[in-house]
Amino acid sequence: MRYRKSCPSSCNAPTECCPEYTPDFLKLAESYGANGIRVTKENEIAAALETGKNTLKVPTVIEFIIEPEENVMPIVPPGNALDDMILESGDKGI
Repeated sequence: MRYRKSCPSSCNAPTECCPEYTPDFLKLAESYGANGIRVTKENEIAAALETGKNTLKVPTVIEFIIEPEENVMPIVPPGNALDDMILESGDKGI
């Protein structure tokens, strides 16, 4: 959960009363007939990838829940072209 512009100005941080993040990618995947998997722990990655690989009749969407501070590589900075892709930490100031 993160602070949203729609939060009251007195809000200091997200609490249990805050709505969950949007959209729910699992429900979105399922609404299109795809398989949806959410990974929240590192030890769930292999099983999720194996399930996706073995699910041949429909696409599989795997959502990885990570900490906001994590640098995920490769990444294309917002508004940039694919040629500006950052491949590893330390590239282009990240």
